[in-house]
Amino acid sequence: MRRFVVTTMGVVSLALSLGSISAASQGATVETFPVSFVLTSDMCQNLPNGTELSGSGTETSITTTRTDRNGVEVIENSTHAHGTATDQDGNTYVFNYSNEFRATWTGTCSRV
Repeated sequence: MRRFVVTTMGVVSLALSLGSISAASQGATVETFPVSFVLTSDMCQNLPNGTELSGSGTETSITTTRTDRNGVEVIENSTHAHGTATDQDGNTYVFNYSNEFRATWTGTCSRV
């Protein structure tokens, strides 16, 4: 149950507020910003009734865009967040969230 709560808190932490943006040396866009969330038993049936978790931490998102040798645009993103959460009884939890994706775009559209 505790592992599920930690994972769920990480997913919920993606309720983002925009923070700082900087360009990395290899053309990546790096965004770092604070994240926070509230998770209740009304929102998650796996939590005991009356449970409320409040969490906060820092998230970093790194996005790169490139064109491969075939002219296909490739967008890759890696996002990581970590922080702490506290329940209504004062118990403290640590969360660590990670998500990655890769998308490609040929630059053409066709009708079906």
